[in-house]
This record gives sequence, C-alpha cells and structure tokens, in this order.
Amino acid sequence: MRSILLCSLSVAVLALMAGCSTWNKTVETTHGVYKSYVNVDPEIDLDKEADCAPSERVLAQAFTPVDAQLHQVLRQMETQESFPSDDWLASQMDRFSWLNGIVVIDRQGEVVHRYPEQPIKQITTDFVRNDQGDWAERQNRLLVQRNPLGAECCLTQPFFKDNVWQGLIVAHFDPRSLAGQSPLSTRLLFFTPQELLWAGPALTPEAVLSPSWQEILADNVAGELEHNGREIVWTARYIGPDPVLYAVTSRDQATAQAEETASCDK
Repeated sequence: MRSILLCSLSVAVLALMAGCSTWNKTVETTHGVYKSYVNVDPEIDLDKEADCAPSERVLAQAFTPVDAQLHQVLRQMETQESFPSDDWLASQMDRFSWLNGIVVIDRQGEVVHRYPEQPIKQITTDFVRNDQGDWAERQNRLLVQRNPLGAECCLTQPFFKDNVWQGLIVAHFDPRSLAGQSPLSTRLLFFTPQELLWAGPALTPEAVLSPSWQEILADNVAGELEHNGREIVWTARYIGPDPVLYAVTSRDQATAQAEETASCDK
C-alpha cells in the first residue's frame, strides 16, 4: 500500500515539472491507481445464493422462528430490573402466547407473585436457595424441570431494589409449545446438553445427548454429528452462560422417497 502511494506521488511530481497537459493526464492516472488499488469500490452480488449445504438451509428455516421468539422474551425480561407490575406481566403473556406463566420469587425461592394465578403447569422455585451467588448475576439463565406433564423450561431474570438483588422473575413454558412456532417442527431437534426438549424426527435421546457437549462447545457453535448413518446438523445459542441447541437430521432413503412420491401426487 505504501509503495503504491509513493509511486503515485512520484508520478505527480514529475508531471508538474513537465507542464499542465501532462499534469491533467497524470491526475487521471493517479486517480485510476488510487481507485484500483487503494480505495476500491466494493461490489455486492445480491442475486448470489448462500454457499451452504441443503441441510444447513433446512436448519436455518427450522430454528430461526423458534429462536427469535425465545430471544424476544429475553429482551423484554432484560429491561425489567425491578419488581414487575401486573400490567407488565399481562402484556408478556398476551404477546407470547406459548408461555405458561410468569412467577416472581424472592431470594429464598418463595413465590411472591404469580401470573396467571392458576397456570397450566406449575414449577418448583427452591432452586434459588442452593446457588444464590449465580442467580444474583445480571444475566438471563435457563433451567429445565421435569414433572408428570413433561419438561418445563424456565427463563430467569434477576430484579433489584436500590441496586440490591431481591429475587428472580421466572417465565416458564413447555418446549413443545415453543417448537410449534417452527414451520418445520417435524424436522427440528431442540435440546440442551442434558435434556432432549423436542424431537420432531423419531430419534432416541442418546442420539444428541451422548456426545461430550462441554468439550464440543468449548471450540464450536455449530457442526455435524452422525447417528446410525444419519447426519445431524446442529447449532448452539446461549441464554446467559447456558447453551440451547437446535438440529435437524438428514432424510433416510425411505422417508425421502415417500416425501417425493407425496409431492408428485399433489
């Protein structure tokens, strides 16, 4: 770069010594060198398709609407750092119909407010007592609880008074309801390193839970796995320090042929 600029300046000096007509031509030459090598106009091809495998495109189509809803809730929770009003609680439940409820708990895990008063599924709140230091951090967290009605995911947000931690706002939902936001829910896998939350394709939990996710996620946020000859393409997103993973599987030959036949019959 430096040599190009020095060359351009040298040409300009020689032109001044030679006269005005040469100067005009030199200006054009110098401008051309500058535009060609120094300040190049970028060209963007808007018609070029993304260079990715079909399975990666399917994954993007399957998980993006789900993840967008999840992180919209988190953004709303992040703005609420004080005890929430009934209006705020009601507005979140109206906006995100897949939520089962929102619970406000104190530092001991005691429920001080619940909306609605009788949610479809209840959650336990004593988890705060065991690890108060982490829950007081200004960050969202994800935890998963099991009950007879299935898994229930909890999103947490600490709230404060006079900059002193008072407790948690906990929005909880059934992962099956959130997975239903995907246009390709039958292809989607939704899980944490410890829990399979939703499996559109018929896969056993071991297919995605057996890998050592702690080691994998130390260096990767996306990748591929193989299970019984089927490729699993995955990507990871984070809720605070807690990873949540999305994946899709490749079609086996029988399924692909059946879908192709069904498509031709329409």
